[in-house]
Formats: sequence, structure tokens, C-alpha cells
Amino acid sequence: MNIENPFLISGYINPSYFCNRQAETNRIISALQNRRNLTLLSIRRLGKTGLIKHVFHLLKDTDYRLLYLDIFATNSLQDFVRVLSSAILLDEKKHSTDYLKKLSKLIARIKARLVLDNITGNPSIELSYTNYQEAEMGIEQI
Repeated sequence: MNIENPFLISGYINPSYFCNRQAETNRIISALQNRRNLTLLSIRRLGKTGLIKHVFHLLKDTDYRLLYLDIFATNSLQDFVRVLSSAILLDEKKHSTDYLKKLSKLIARIKARLVLDNITGNPSIELSYTNYQEAEMGIEQI
């Protein structure tokens, strides 16, 4: 892909469009390899998501299963479970040959139903929890 403007303001293309940040990239990869928790914290629009997607790109051919969640808009545990399960579904679709079997087991366990996005066709989960304990159990099941 050849892009004329080198100053991208959204999305991640590839390492040739990613400027510097080698020290931060190395720290994140080291944390992942050594199973350390890591928190990225800064004000908005300073490239945290781009940095994460850059690390994901560098680690795409490894044994890691990398999952990106944007939980900014989640307001409850139920919202979080929905976002998490949808992200897992999309990731599993990419990596699994028995995707549908795993999908049906997941849906049965977490009181959910599969919904296909009308525009993209991507699957997502619609949850029907009645209380907080059911949502907590949903996270354990996922």
C-alpha cells in the first residue's frame, strides 16, 4: 500500500509509517515476554493506540494471541463483557478452523445471542444478563 501523506492521523498502516517510539515498543514487548502488567497512560491523541497496534504488527507471526479492546464507551460490567466477547469472536474467526462450534458453546454459556452487523457483516454478541453475578460468570466463561 502506497500512501502519499506520511502524516497519518488515524489507523495503523505498517512500520514504515510509524515514527520512532522504539524504546516504548521495546518496553511493551519486554513486558509481554516476561508476563508483566503494563499500563499506558497519557492524555488523548498522543498515539497510545498506534503504539499498541505497532507492537501487535511486530508480534503478529508469534505464538501470542493479541486482542485489542476499546473499553472507553463501556458503562457497566455487562458492556465490558459484550465488548470482550465480540473481540474474542472476531479474533477466533481469524484463527480457528472450528469457529462455529466454539461460537455456539460460548453463546450457550454466557446467555447471549449472535447478531450480525448489517453494514460490515461482522458478528457481535448481544447479552441478556439480569444481574451483576451473571455478568461476572460471563467473564469467567469467556
